Amino acid sequence: MASFVLSYVDDLRTGSNKGRRDCENVTHTAGSKLNYLGEQDASRKRGEASQEPGAWAGSVIMSKQEEGLFVTVSQEKWNKVKDILSNYLVLILESEKQEQELWVEYKRLEKDTGFLVHVCMTYEHLKPYLKGFYLTMNSWRYDREVDGWKKAKKDWEELAEEYWEDCRLWSEAREETRREAPSTLPGKVRCVERFVNDVKFLAAAFNSQEPSLRLVRGFSIVNLMYGFGDASGAGFGASWVNCEVDPTKSGPDSVKNKSHVRYRFGRWGREANGSSSNFRELRNLVDSLGKMGRDGELSGVEVFLFTDNSTAEAAFNRGSSSSKRLHEMVKEVRLMEMVFGTRIHIIHVAGTRMIEQGTDELSRGCLTEGVMVGQGMTSFVPLHLHALERSQSLLPWLQDGLGVGEHTLEPLTPEDWYEKGQDISGGILNCDGVWTPTYRYGYYVWSPPPCIAEQCMEELRRARHKRQRSTHVFVCPKTMSSAWQRHLYRSADLVLQLPAGHPVWDQTQHESLLVGFYFPFLSHEPWQLKGSNAILAMARRLQCVCKNDPGASGSVLRELWSFTRKLPNLPECLVQRMLQGDGHHSIPKTAARK
Repeated sequence: MASFVLSYVDDLRTGSNKGRRDCENVTHTAGSKLNYLGEQDASRKRGEASQEPGAWAGSVIMSKQEEGLFVTVSQEKWNKVKDILSNYLVLILESEKQEQELWVEYKRLEKDTGFLVHVCMTYEHLKPYLKGFYLTMNSWRYDREVDGWKKAKKDWEELAEEYWEDCRLWSEAREETRREAPSTLPGKVRCVERFVNDVKFLAAAFNSQEPSLRLVRGFSIVNLMYGFGDASGAGFGASWVNCEVDPTKSGPDSVKNKSHVRYRFGRWGREANGSSSNFRELRNLVDSLGKMGRDGELSGVEVFLFTDNSTAEAAFNRGSSSSKRLHEMVKEVRLMEMVFGTRIHIIHVAGTRMIEQGTDELSRGCLTEGVMVGQGMTSFVPLHLHALERSQSLLPWLQDGLGVGEHTLEPLTPEDWYEKGQDISGGILNCDGVWTPTYRYGYYVWSPPPCIAEQCMEELRRARHKRQRSTHVFVCPKTMSSAWQRHLYRSADLVLQLPAGHPVWDQTQHESLLVGFYFPFLSHEPWQLKGSNAILAMARRLQCVCKNDPGASGSVLRELWSFTRKLPNLPECLVQRMLQGDGHHSIPKTAARK
């Protein structure tokens, strides 16, 4: 990206990677356009171009030569956080010494939690460790357990069984408890166990005298590390390699190894006796990262560590786990990020990919598979390839299945996300000589590589919010999905998951493929198709066909497209009846009269 313009409420920040002069030109261009549109831009309020511009939007951004882009907070905020945590630590130690429950003032806790939330906008990986603060603030409410979590339905059923010997009256038991509970805020609240654990972890994370730097992006020659870790019942194994990116090249040729494949394997000791597979998988990853850190391999490096255990990935990305042992290991990894100045990604992949890569056999002591016999590590991590590159038959299948007729599905490149994907089709000079865009709706396929799928999803949601007439199809392999899958399911009208082995997504792809459909908005209620009974029924049917009879999925896709394309031509009352049904209503072939 040569230059950018970012907004935060009513403030703008510009930037460029071509030097101070180019940054000033970007600022001038943005200011001129704002003034033309009637938004006053006072040049006296502009700051000078700098690689350390100071605080903005609650964070301090700095660019260090030959290291990368970092984000941190001011010394004043850092000291304030340390004071807050040290005060709570004193109270915790006193209560533990006296073997008494810890109680804190509600208003003070609420104020301190608000400031910690503000600081964690900079240190995003610490957000999950505020959960103990929230559980403590709400521990006084009637629907909370001793540990602060909300009571589940089964808890109310047990209470109803105790009161009236009928578990079906659980809602009445909950309502009776609510009426008897106090409704005013208490002066003090009892601290839950997780609050104590979170305070101790945050105190360790903010232990240094100067604010820690969080790596956002490495230097122009990016230092990377790719690794795989796997654990079996009796042993464990991990393999990794240090890489760097040559900016003069593109594609797979731009990544070259800085070292030979490094690995570790062994057998579990007594500490793993009786432990779950989730514990062994995550323990292997944590120990492997610890070895990399002690050997000086993590400083300024972005690490991509792959595992076939989805629980390990979920625990790391959430920052916590209901299992105490897993939670402690997640805290170890988060501390490594701050201590070693690195950025770590734990990514779930299919077990078949782990076998092909060779680490699965390495955990059993075998050194004659995959990367251990000379195959390239990067060939097993296609994070840079999008779905249409990996499967040449995918786009024709979508085109034929959707049956768009005279319209053609247009695949978008990353450059197209910001113009064509936003329905911008060129532009003209208006009467004042100012360039203004022209708009044209279309049928677009957003197919990002997994490594930038989160940014693609952000632009797709922005495009759909601004222009409601276009149809969008999002396709991406289910890799690094923890960053974008939630947004896909929240925003798409229909989501389809193609398993590896589908005619257009063969077994060599290993992970499944997620396909999201975004249909044009309606001009009346319910405004969008998402969540309607007809669309939900169609989604279940389509997913079942893709799993049990993949060859017939094309006809179901054509039926889906025919159903959605004719809805705008029907009366509002008929559209609502059809969407509330089961999706099997026939659609008139003639246009509705107005």
